[in-house]
Amino acid sequence: MIFDDIVNGHDNAPADLRALGLPASWAKYAGHYYWDTVSVRNDPLYPRYEAKLTDGNITHFLLTHPGRMLSIGQQAAIDALQFRLGSLGDYPPSAGHPPGTVESRVVVLTWLVRGLPRGLGLAWLLPLWAAMAAVAAAGLRSGRRRGRDWYAGAAAGVLCMIGCAVAAFIPPAYFAGISTTRHMVGMNLATALAAVISVALAVSMVTRALRRSRAGAEQPG
Repeated sequence: MIFDDIVNGHDNAPADLRALGLPASWAKYAGHYYWDTVSVRNDPLYPRYEAKLTDGNITHFLLTHPGRMLSIGQQAAIDALQFRLGSLGDYPPSAGHPPGTVESRVVVLTWLVRGLPRGLGLAWLLPLWAAMAAVAAAGLRSGRRRGRDWYAGAAAGVLCMIGCAVAAFIPPAYFAGISTTRHMVGMNLATALAAVISVALAVSMVTRALRRSRAGAEQPG
């Protein structure tokens, strides 16, 4: 995470290293992940500074550099919206499928998401989560007023899935550093489930509102 997303060569690496409490000479590892052939793990100073390579130190850096938190989150969201990597298959060799074979149950969803403009990232996820939360809030209000239990249940499900999506986004976005697309499967699944339920809820509420409006217009004055 530190050398892929923070000290990645795109910003002031020495300043970032100082903020992390790491030696400025480690700027040469920018863009090289831990298991790379060029890796900080082979540096003579590694044992001395290993205690600084922690989630706590990363968290402190992100909280004190909010701009970097946004840019890292944006790149993670862009990676997440790839949904799957074409270079990897879904089955182990023992399954008997040809190399690179992918399971087909999410092909439609992958196709839909990949139809979005490239590079949206958080500009897609944040408004989507907000819109679904608004639909859920409306469903809760309508369910309480009119005694429609399924509205309240659907709304609670949407809010739960949004919370799961946000919770599943944070670890791979800010603490993994590699394989972000694959590690975002939980976030994508929760978001997709929330979207399906919120669409059904919104269609039902709009349909009922239109029926009430027509019924009111047809009543004699």
